[in-house]
Amino acid sequence: MACSFSIENESKTNAECFERNYSHARLRDAKAHLAYVVKCLKDDGQLSSCAVSRIMKTINSFKTLQAAIPGFEEHAKMSKRARKILSRSLEGSLGFLSRDDVVSHDSFSWSQEFLRAGNSTFERRALSAIVYEQTKAACINGFNSSDSQMYKISSETIEKMQKGTIVANRLPPLISPGPFYHTEICVIEADTIDAAHRLSLLGYNPVTLNFANQEKVGGGVIRGAHAQEESLFRRSSYFLGLDIQYNPFLKKQMKGHYRIPEFGAVYTPSVTVIRGTEAEGYPFISPYQLDFIACAAYDIAQHPFSHSSEYVDKTKVKIRMILRLSVNTDHDSVVLGAFGCGAFKNPVSLVAKMFSEVLSEDEFLGQFRMVTFAILCDASENKVQIFQDALEHLNF
Repeated sequence: MACSFSIENESKTNAECFERNYSHARLRDAKAHLAYVVKCLKDDGQLSSCAVSRIMKTINSFKTLQAAIPGFEEHAKMSKRARKILSRSLEGSLGFLSRDDVVSHDSFSWSQEFLRAGNSTFERRALSAIVYEQTKAACINGFNSSDSQMYKISSETIEKMQKGTIVANRLPPLISPGPFYHTEICVIEADTIDAAHRLSLLGYNPVTLNFANQEKVGGGVIRGAHAQEESLFRRSSYFLGLDIQYNPFLKKQMKGHYRIPEFGAVYTPSVTVIRGTEAEGYPFISPYQLDFIACAAYDIAQHPFSHSSEYVDKTKVKIRMILRLSVNTDHDSVVLGAFGCGAFKNPVSLVAKMFSEVLSEDEFLGQFRMVTFAILCDASENKVQIFQDALEHLNF
């Protein structure tokens, strides 16, 4: 059922409901606002300008919004332009949202708005949240690519991905008669999806590590957050495989509650990538498929370890799990990265050192043709160079 609102009904009903429900502006309330907005988008409804204006006015009245959603600007500094961006976007006037079943996207217009947003976290997150809602609709209804081709992911492809998604926990050490490959290790400045796609085009069979949130599928993608897992969800059908709302087979394995085991991971094959990068404006592209392993790093920012030795030992167990699952699912290559070194604040140099030490363990020698560390540039610290220094001595 479409979620549409008339100005008259909205101003007296929905806006009042919003003001009543969000009177205390707690964290869960702030998240619920965005859930409400994206529900309207998911249901293919269009909010009136009045509706959006009232909603944004309510949000701006939250004196604790900055504390409620880390990274959002203080309410007093939210620009009028942010409200206009959301209003225009929800109404589809910029081409971000299609009124048709088949989704279209103007990547140039989106990029221009994203650039104009500058350092406004609110505006950028609003624009990114809209991209994710587009992606969800496109994976179900089909989409028009930037080269004017119409694509639709088949139900068979989705079912293959969903049925193939497995939860693995504490796999035993690898047992093999000896090394199979001369392993090449490469550290590059690149997006993980793009790095894996290049390997696939070169004849490798890669699996890509998703730096997952342990208990919240997709991390903060619904809020427009910009970590690695959120990017994967915005660009592909991954949500249909990893989100138990959509994948009944995974829901059964997880007993109805999404949580990645501390020393486990979730393998999802045949994820269909349908969009380009953020820098390109998230254009719809000719689709291709990749396989993923979701594993959660420790959130040091929220739960620091009392003893560094415990952190190292436990993180190495996670890394071994990732590599064992990669081999057990018949992949000859793996795309890794600065695991947990973003919002979770894992120390870059130590994470690089742990990967180097685990990859040198006997059970992993010769198991991969290629191990790629794809790391996006960080202005505050040179993660690429740190990983290169830690791994340069490895030669299998």
